[in-house]
Amino acid sequence: MGHFSRVPKEEAPESRLPEGLNSGEPIEITPEYWEHKRTQLVERHAKMTGLR
Repeated sequence: MGHFSRVPKEEAPESRLPEGLNSGEPIEITPEYWEHKRTQLVERHAKMTGLR
């Protein structure tokens, strides 16, 4: 079992909330936003894995 590395304990998500709230202008999350985001992620994944 020596092949597993130690992973630091994650921070509680609540501790990062102020950072997210103060990170810039809010954006409206719509079905179109999610479709665009999905398309970007699929394209990036294809480039990184050579699936294109």
